[in-house]
Amino acid sequence: MSPITNSLLIIEDELTTRRLLTYLLEPYYFVHCVEDGMKAKAWLTAGNRPDLIITDIEMPMMNGLELIDLLKSKSRLRSIPVIVMSSLNEKSAKAQKVISGVGVFLQKPIEPKVLFWRIEQMLAQTVIL
Repeated sequence: MSPITNSLLIIEDELTTRRLLTYLLEPYYFVHCVEDGMKAKAWLTAGNRPDLIITDIEMPMMNGLELIDLLKSKSRLRSIPVIVMSSLNEKSAKAQKVISGVGVFLQKPIEPKVLFWRIEQMLAQTVIL
């Protein structure tokens, strides 16, 4: 097995989902989890920069759409790829906004193989500046 080199920030308010994602992803990536967008904002503005962000849409304090807007407004964070996951239907207005602004939307429950494939696909496309 190759050494772990990529870091992920997971933003998810549901404890069970956070634990499951951590369990699945920690063997392959450095994983940092927070439970809402405000904690993610604090972590990111403290100088941390993950290689990829996985975020829920519906969260207290700051939702996933607000977080994405924050990322786009900061030149240091703008190029971080984002996977949005939600129990919202893919055709909902919020999901469509995410898809148009980010491109990757996964509907919960997420199939682990699909999640790994999307992560690897996005990391492979990322250009290090």
